[in-house]
Amino acid sequence: MKELLKMEYHRLLRSKILYIALGINILIILMQIFSEIVPYAEGTMKIVVYPLTLFEKWIGGENSSVYPTMYFMLAPLISAIPYGGSLQEDLKTGYIKNICTRGRKKDYLAAKYIVTFSTGLISVIPLVLNFLITAVILPATLPQASTLFYSVKAISMLGETFYTQPYLYLFIWLVLDILFFGFIATISLVIVFFSEYVYVAILAPFLACMALYGISLISSQAAAAAPFYFLRPSQPYPANPMILALEAVLLVAMGVGYYYAGNKKEIY
Repeated sequence: MKELLKMEYHRLLRSKILYIALGINILIILMQIFSEIVPYAEGTMKIVVYPLTLFEKWIGGENSSVYPTMYFMLAPLISAIPYGGSLQEDLKTGYIKNICTRGRKKDYLAAKYIVTFSTGLISVIPLVLNFLITAVILPATLPQASTLFYSVKAISMLGETFYTQPYLYLFIWLVLDILFFGFIATISLVIVFFSEYVYVAILAPFLACMALYGISLISSQAAAAAPFYFLRPSQPYPANPMILALEAVLLVAMGVGYYYAGNKKEIY
């Protein structure tokens, strides 16, 4: 198992596509900094009401520009690009046959799941980078609900924590992002039982998220189920802990199904 993990991580880390995908996310967060934050620091945009703060203007805290929308909408796709189709590629090239004849198939399937899950970090690391850069430019003033500048409301999930302990709030949300971006990335593995095409596996996490987003456009009550909304620390729509728990259980169940079905089925 340990050797398989080393091999799979080696394949991932030596892939140029991994760094291209990470570069795209970093480009988006840098564009947000230079267009939304730097002008205030340089004085080219005046603040006439209340000083801008770190918690208001970092990409995970603001909703006014196009960059958070772009980032969180594309994140499931960008995270899946480097590794989402690797299982289909292994089937086509016969790589999986060589691995499974020399070792246990269940170890291979488990290693593939772990590495695929970890690709969710591609969408979380740039968020941390954006937060740190913004912290250098803007003051980390404690959020004040009375300013009405923050989309996190009292009814929002952990709303009180945001206004009293914002760093704890953001830590919890980033952990939530790591888990969900990782679980969403593993949707691509389940596709092996339905399609042999690499591009279908890569698109599957994105299409699943877009389907939930599309439902939210029809009914605002369904917005809490869309990762596009609940993975954003700014909570454009208040997150619902029950819905998050149900989706997490469903995603974990899909992973368990992939593991057991893969062990029983001849996938090579």
